[in-house]
Amino acid sequence: MGNWGKQLWKRKCRCNLRRTWTCKAKTKNRKSNERTENELWQEYYAPYLHFLSFSEIYSRLETSPSEGLTEEVATTKLKRNGKNTLPIPPKPHLLLVRYLCYCFSVIGVILLLSAFVCFFLHYYAIITQPKKMHNPKYLLAGWILLIIFFLAGLMPVLHEEDNTALLESIDETMPMFCTVIREGNKEIILTQDVVIGDIVPISYGQRLPADLRFITTSGLEVDNVALTGSSEPWQIFPLASDEKQIFSWISGNVGFAGTHATKGYGLGVAIACGTKTEVGKMMELSYKERAESRVSLHLRQVGFYMLAIVLMWLLMGISFVHHDASFIHLEIYITFIIALTPLYLPFILFWGMRTTRDLMQDSQCYARNLEATSTVGLTTVVITDMTRTITKRWMRVTEIFVDMELLSAESANVNELGPRFIELIQASVLCNDAVINSGNIGVPKEKKSMYGNYLDIAMLRYGLLTLPDVNQLRRDHEMVANKAFTSADRVQVTVHRTYGADGELKLILLMKGHCDTVLRHCSTFTVRDEEIPLDDELQDNILNLAEGLLVGGRQVRAFAFKELRNQLELRRISQVYSGGGREFRDYLAVDTFSLRLLGLIATYTPPRSTIPKAVARCRSAGIKLILVTSHDQYLARAMASEVGLMSPHMDEIKTGRRLSDYRNFRPTEIVDMLEYADEKDHHQRWYIEQLLLNQRDLVFANTEPEQLHWIVEVCQGQGAVVSVIGGSLHDTPALRSANVGAARLGCAPICENSADLVLLDSSFATLSRAIGISRLFFENLKKALAYCLATNTVWIISLLAFFTLRIPLLFNMIDIIIVSVFVNLIPALALLYEFPEENLMQQKPKVYDDCLLNSRLLFVSHILVGTIEAAAVLMTYIMFMVERGFLLTTLVGLQYQWHDETVNDLTDSYGQEWSSVERKQLDCQVSSLCLMAIVVMQCTNLVLNKTGRANLLEHGFGNLQMKLAAAYLIAVCILLWWMDPTCCLHLKGAKYLDILTFLWVIFPFVPMMVFLESTRRYFLRMFPDSWLERATMF
Repeated sequence: MGNWGKQLWKRKCRCNLRRTWTCKAKTKNRKSNERTENELWQEYYAPYLHFLSFSEIYSRLETSPSEGLTEEVATTKLKRNGKNTLPIPPKPHLLLVRYLCYCFSVIGVILLLSAFVCFFLHYYAIITQPKKMHNPKYLLAGWILLIIFFLAGLMPVLHEEDNTALLESIDETMPMFCTVIREGNKEIILTQDVVIGDIVPISYGQRLPADLRFITTSGLEVDNVALTGSSEPWQIFPLASDEKQIFSWISGNVGFAGTHATKGYGLGVAIACGTKTEVGKMMELSYKERAESRVSLHLRQVGFYMLAIVLMWLLMGISFVHHDASFIHLEIYITFIIALTPLYLPFILFWGMRTTRDLMQDSQCYARNLEATSTVGLTTVVITDMTRTITKRWMRVTEIFVDMELLSAESANVNELGPRFIELIQASVLCNDAVINSGNIGVPKEKKSMYGNYLDIAMLRYGLLTLPDVNQLRRDHEMVANKAFTSADRVQVTVHRTYGADGELKLILLMKGHCDTVLRHCSTFTVRDEEIPLDDELQDNILNLAEGLLVGGRQVRAFAFKELRNQLELRRISQVYSGGGREFRDYLAVDTFSLRLLGLIATYTPPRSTIPKAVARCRSAGIKLILVTSHDQYLARAMASEVGLMSPHMDEIKTGRRLSDYRNFRPTEIVDMLEYADEKDHHQRWYIEQLLLNQRDLVFANTEPEQLHWIVEVCQGQGAVVSVIGGSLHDTPALRSANVGAARLGCAPICENSADLVLLDSSFATLSRAIGISRLFFENLKKALAYCLATNTVWIISLLAFFTLRIPLLFNMIDIIIVSVFVNLIPALALLYEFPEENLMQQKPKVYDDCLLNSRLLFVSHILVGTIEAAAVLMTYIMFMVERGFLLTTLVGLQYQWHDETVNDLTDSYGQEWSSVERKQLDCQVSSLCLMAIVVMQCTNLVLNKTGRANLLEHGFGNLQMKLAAAYLIAVCILLWWMDPTCCLHLKGAKYLDILTFLWVIFPFVPMMVFLESTRRYFLRMFPDSWLERATMF
């Protein structure tokens, strides 16, 4: 007891000591994980760092613009916040591992087990009878099943989603090295070691390593092509706006990680790194688990079907172990499972998706993900953006307001208009960043290629058609200063140097921007040759006119003019424009007053001509349309009315309504998402859900990226199959979370590599055509399966005849494999090329009936068609055996004796004795006849399966592949008659078959099948939505 007490005391001491160490370690970890006040401030104010004061930012980030971070602070931040790397999707398993996973599907496991059983049967026969020459049919069948097993696993690998391009685009987004200022010295470090608060100098040609708020700039321009797909330069100014922009993307003082500096230089402070950057947040949202594809759902359904068959036959086959003929029973059950296993399904799916991809590519839609060719046909909601998807890729000048008159740009006669019109057009050409590309000599003015944003190109092209020589005008008015247009300032200001008639130097200041902004800097307006004061009443009239143009879907720009008097102003302008920032806004407030308003120019982005038909096609197909745009509600409403998404009279903007307002259903609404921006996330989701439940179609204006992602998630939460069209980095999370993501051609590389489909013409109409093509693929796939499954009834009837009628009708494994591959699989591929028998875009999406092996398909293939084929095969067998001396009454009860190799004196109905070898020769001949009967009936079934409802003669026979498949089946039938079957290749003296007798026996069943199936289709056409359609229309 004493020793036991000492041991207990020592154990208690050790436990107390261990507990003390654990508590100390937890306390230490808790202290190390506690966030400081500055870190809590950074977490809360992270979305607002682009407009807070620099002094507060320097204090909270523990940095300074001249010294930067200290090494100690940088090391601590790097240790606590992690490295500056973008989130990378989980790497897929090795190709071999994925291949093996696909191989061991339900069908694959059945194939593998069947192959092992075949090998077992072969070697069991060799062991039990070593001196006898054995039929290699089991060995051959085992190897064929193994080959099918490996090929079936290869098919999903070929059509699985490939994220290699996405990973490469993410790796190429961030630079490898960058320069930072730490402790007053410039250091070149790895980009992954950049932390928040680092001072980063940027010059042209470099890529930004993090989200930077710029402290100073000198003509800095960045190219966001890697994020937006647009190569339009974006000018950076340290203090672009005094307004507190909630969304940093539209702020002109922030450069984002992954963008290139194309001009100038600047100094910025890192305000976000790694997953906190704009790119990182979008990527993190993009890596959520994707919805299961339609093909995966179908394969899972088929897996359940196969499991049910296997379990049923395992329960029925338990008794064969205790039977004397256990070897024959084992062979029968394995043969039957192989017969009912759809060996052809993976190959038909893969070939169908490849064929559908080729058809989509002919319609300007490239499928990066093969499985999307099937999923897109089930679409119930299409979410699309407006820019370049609904609209064309160019703008045109439509209206011009000058001399208090609103003129149509197309009908304006330059010769009849006054000098004010020419002055306005000249200002639109000079205060313009668009340029005419070189190499346009001899090209008509309407077709000259230009570089710049669409609005500037539209104005330059109109000036090119109106003015005599645009290039000479720009040479005479040299641009000496330029402040580009930004969404924050909403104006562009340029200064031009020119000379008067007497050689006197003149400086001209031109301003272009939004109407309300430009009017604040104007004091006069010229009407013809009279300059009148711009009073409040006149300003209100002009603003009302501009608002009316905006409601009509126009983008309106006002132009103003001022002549500068001396070189001092030019020198001040040069200093202000080179530095940008607060000095420029001070200059606007002090020096750009008393400008003379020249007029207004309205531009319009016309919709694509194919969009209205595509909208009508989607509506007839039961697809909900949601237009999402970051533009204002007026432009969104005008565009939606133009393409037929909403009626022109429905001009109400839906803002801030209560739940009671949703009770009255309306066809289409314009929703201004800016009204919900201040709400909490779950409140915004609730509003979106109510809108989706109560509106047929929706148009969301002023939408932010997070709201687009919520729209997709809410739609999927309501059971919808969502297809999303996008093209920028902010669209990537929505594309990845949607069932099908479609990207415009030439968009951001990350977005394009994340998409399932790529619209080669960037048109919404292309996606609607792809939906129709995908629906055709699903209809043809069901026809192909109905054709293949018809032979299952033959195997079932033969098995029932063996056990119930006890006749010796058995099919060889090789025969079943031949039928599955050469009679079912190859001709079924021709049905995938069949033309649509009706307009599939006038049918509702079959979301709740999306079952590949539905009850109607099984009923038609197994009962209506399969029984006729089984009857033909059974009659062929009986007639052949009767001719050989075995009447039906004699065959009954011979199922075991017939296949017993020890019985060599089996007598027929006429007393003749048949040895084992003679019976095998008879089996070979009758199996050939039965295979020929299956081929003839399947050839008839193939032609009938061209249509599901339509008249076969009216539908036509334009499918070339179908003609080749029918000719192929006829050739297979002739080949089976001419040569011995594979199971009898080792036997000698097999007799030729009587083809005339075969045709005489099989002939009645062909017209019977044609008559019954044609009659069923006739009643389907005559009585739509009847019980017959509900029972047999698959």
